[in-house]
Amino acid sequence: MVYEICAGISTLVFIVIAYYLIKTLISLQRSLKEINEITKTLETKMEPLSEETITLIHHSSHLTKSVAEKVDALDPLFKTISHLGSMAEHATCSINEKIDQERKKKQWKLDDIIELATLGLLLWQQIKKGDKYGKN
Repeated sequence: MVYEICAGISTLVFIVIAYYLIKTLISLQRSLKEINEITKTLETKMEPLSEETITLIHHSSHLTKSVAEKVDALDPLFKTISHLGSMAEHATCSINEKIDQERKKKQWKLDDIIELATLGLLLWQQIKKGDKYGKN
């Protein structure tokens, strides 16, 4: 009799476990169906976006190639401008050096001024005495 009661309780527990397991599996199946529907919806919505993205990438690639070709075509012009700039800089430096040299040539040095002043005083003294011009 105890075995019969244990078998009955075991059967009852098995039925309860089976019931909740079936309920869980049904709920899981519903969730998977919803997830499947969501992914299908996302796929249909993402498809046009992915096509646009691919188109944009192709246009960007084409535009980049075009810009690169144009930059390559302008490269000699920029090199020429660079050379002209270097030449102008060299000419400017050369002119500035010549101007500085001319300024240095024209500037009186203190020694020259003192020597000229001394000569001027000596000349004045001689003129005053009258030695040089026959006033003697």
